[in-house]
Amino acid sequence: MNKLSALGGLIVVVAHIALIILCGVWAWNWVEPESFWGGIKFIIIWGVFDYIAHLIIMALAVMLFNNE
Repeated sequence: MNKLSALGGLIVVVAHIALIILCGVWAWNWVEPESFWGGIKFIIIWGVFDYIAHLIIMALAVMLFNNE
């Protein structure tokens, strides 16, 4: 394993953790749940935001750290 691959792995892990938190904050601010169904909507929106953000980050990681 070369240093670039290790750095790429570290960046992906840090981005993954940051995205989970960031997407949760964005979803909370957008939905602002005040009831049970608001909480359910928040969890669904959080999942959608997280999925889209992870697709983007993984695509960027593949483009940046592909050694071929």
